Amino acid sequence: MIQLLTPEAMRSQPASASCWTDLANVLLARWSEASPTGLTASLQVLPVHLMAAPNALRQALLTAGEVNPFAFRQLSWQQLCAVLQAWDTCRVPIPLALRLLWVVAADPYVVCFKPKQLVKACRLASAEDLQDVELPEEVSPDSSSLALEWWDRWLRSVLSNALGWPFCREALRQALAWQRFARRRRLPNEVPVACAVKVLQAVVRQLGLRLQKAEVPTELLLELLELEQTGLEEEISNELTRRIQSSLGDGQQPVLPMATAVALANGMTPVPCPRGSLLWGGVVESIAAQLTSTRQVDAFGACDPRPDLWDAVAQLKAGSWQGLELKFRRPFS
Repeated sequence: MIQLLTPEAMRSQPASASCWTDLANVLLARWSEASPTGLTASLQVLPVHLMAAPNALRQALLTAGEVNPFAFRQLSWQQLCAVLQAWDTCRVPIPLALRLLWVVAADPYVVCFKPKQLVKACRLASAEDLQDVELPEEVSPDSSSLALEWWDRWLRSVLSNALGWPFCREALRQALAWQRFARRRRLPNEVPVACAVKVLQAVVRQLGLRLQKAEVPTELLLELLELEQTGLEEEISNELTRRIQSSLGDGQQPVLPMATAVALANGMTPVPCPRGSLLWGGVVESIAAQLTSTRQVDAFGACDPRPDLWDAVAQLKAGSWQGLELKFRRPFS
C-alpha cells in the first residue's frame, strides 16, 4: 500500500513553497507507476490521510492533477467501482484532486457501470467544486455536462443490446432515486439537483425514442407513469391502450395492476385517461377482469376509485355476483 507521509518539517512551510509542488508530483508519479491492486487498496483509505495533511498539499495535488490527470489510468472499471464504493461510505470529504483523477480514469469505462454505480459516479462528477476544474480534452470540454454525457453514452450502449431493457428500467429507477435524494437533502448548490433532473430527462428521452423500435416491457412503461412532463404522455397512452386491448382480446392476464389502473383512471398520473376514451374503456375492462374474488373487490375499494369509475366497473359486471357486491358496497351517496 502506498503510504502518505508528510514530514513534520514541511508542515511549517507556506503554501507557496515549492516543496508542496515537488511532493505532489512525486505522489502522482508513484500512483502512476503503482500496481492496479496496490493503488486500489491505497485509494480506498487515502482520503482520510490526505484530509489530515496540510491544505497546501491538497492544493498542490489539484494543480498537478490538472497538468497530469492520468495517474489512475491503470485501474480497471471494477477497481474504479471498488474505490467509488469505499469513497461513498468514507467518513471524510473526498479531496477534489482525487475526484478529478478518478473521473478522468473512469471516463472510458462508463458504459461498463451498473446503473447504481453510474449514479454514484455522476454525483461525484457533478459536485459544484468540480465544475471549476479544467478537464482534459479526451474527457469533456465542459465539466458541467460531463454527467449528462456519461448517461447519454451509457444509454446508447445499453439500448443497442436487445437484452438491455432490464438495465434501462434500473437506470430509470436509479435516476428517479437520485432526483429524490437531491431534493430531500436540499443541497446548497443547484448543480447536483439540476444534473439529476437533466439525467432523468435524458433517460426518458432515450427510452421514448425506442418505444416504436422495440417492445418496451410493460413494467418499464408503467414506471414512466410516475414522471411529469416527459413529452411522451400521448405515446404512452396509445401504447398502453394497445396493450390493454390486446391482453383482453387474447384472454391474457391484465397488463395493469389494480392500483395502477385505478390511479390512471382517477387522473392521478400525467398520462390523460378521459372518460369515454379507448384507454378509459380498456382500464375499466382491465379492472373488471381482475375482480375474481372478494379479496380483489376489497382491493378495488381500497384504491379509492372515483364514483364514475366505480359505476363503470359495476355496470360492466352487472348481473354477476361482483356486480351485486359493487352495488351494495358503493361508498358514495
